[in-house]
Amino acid sequence: MVVLGRSRGRRLRVLLLAGLVFVVVGVAVLLHGSGGGGGVGIVAGLTPRALYYDPLWRNYPNETLVDLVVEELGRAGYRVDVVLGSDAGLLELDVMDGYSIVIIRSHGAYSNGSLGPRGPYIYTGLLVEEAEEEYGGRIDVMLSQGMAAQAVIPPEGPLVPVPEEELVGLPRYLAVGPGYFNATPYYFNNTVILVASCYSMGDEYVDPVIGEILASKGASGYAGFQGVVSWATVDMVIGEYVRLIGSGLNPLTALERLEDLPPDPVGGGRIVVYTSRV
Repeated sequence: MVVLGRSRGRRLRVLLLAGLVFVVVGVAVLLHGSGGGGGVGIVAGLTPRALYYDPLWRNYPNETLVDLVVEELGRAGYRVDVVLGSDAGLLELDVMDGYSIVIIRSHGAYSNGSLGPRGPYIYTGLLVEEAEEEYGGRIDVMLSQGMAAQAVIPPEGPLVPVPEEELVGLPRYLAVGPGYFNATPYYFNNTVILVASCYSMGDEYVDPVIGEILASKGASGYAGFQGVVSWATVDMVIGEYVRLIGSGLNPLTALERLEDLPPDPVGGGRIVVYTSRV
């Protein structure tokens, strides 16, 4: 296991997750401003790599889950890079095409198109001001061009509406949407990607836009939740996924098996899988 962190050693902190003009979408708020097939990016003679990217650690750290991910993927022959909490910034997302498996554990939101591009938004572990300090003017460009949004999480949980005036003072966090994934010059080699967050596969209806973008750049599979999901179910799904891989299943086949899991008992969110299989 390799634990990746920022050079300045920023401590992991428990934070909430975005803004100024709001669209409440349940768990978060966006602001304006060995089955056959599906080989997974393994080059002969090289150890395949997996990325475990976990901004949710800031709110819900789970060391047992990290250990399980590293153990099961290691059993299957993968070297696992682990990125937790406030260390989960843009750098790792920028280069995730260098991995055979990508697992993202995060908060999520959904835009219906009224405040920027339609689709799911995936939260990094960075406050907007932290992102601006680390990446400079890139953040203003991303926000102005609809590649990213500022977002918050309602303090009483995903299913409790919060008046707009009560959201203004909450911390703003950087979330990336379809525009970011479309603009990033990825060259995947059949990478399989699991985004374990609310809305990562749509809100009221299934929306595979991120999966479609990543598949067009060479990813072989993308899975996410349609609707609201609790962190307990997020962790259960990640655990089941890595156990399937550790037992010998191909990562894409293991991803497809996740659709057999029951929906979240709290928010009703369910796993949906998008693949490039013909």
